[in-house]
Amino acid sequence: MNRFMTAKGAPSTRKLMAHTVCAATLIVVAVLAVFVAVIDDRERKFAHNRIDSIVDNYGNLIAWSVSTWLQDRGRETRLIAETYSSRYGTDDAFDLFENGERPEYISHWYVADSKTGDFHVWPEADLTGFDPRTRPWYISAVERGGGIITPPYFSWLGEVNYSVAV
Repeated sequence: MNRFMTAKGAPSTRKLMAHTVCAATLIVVAVLAVFVAVIDDRERKFAHNRIDSIVDNYGNLIAWSVSTWLQDRGRETRLIAETYSSRYGTDDAFDLFENGERPEYISHWYVADSKTGDFHVWPEADLTGFDPRTRPWYISAVERGGGIITPPYFSWLGEVNYSVAV
């Protein structure tokens, strides 16, 4: 005997209705589960793309800011160096350390005599054996015949620096 049939052979409406409601509920739950999974995947991809876009934009903004800052500092430093160069002769260049005309963002100053290699550094440091004429920034400035600004690099003190040479 079929389980949906009564003893007389007529279908049991209560059992049939219960099974139909159960099957319909399972179908609705399955459809909702698929819908939630699809929406969740789309939202996750959207959020991921949005975060990537924000990080890229901030990265570009920071890179532009650092680049602009370095260019401005380089121009200002080059202008100061050229002003000192025109104001002081080779013999007087060492006097600029005594007059205190230094921007606060410049951590180290070198003045060197290109012929003898004599130099002065501020702040004072023991640079025994250091010849600025052997440094890449000095060589580049001589080869170019004018001022140069180096990309950032680690200095002999272990600091991240850039150099301006004229």
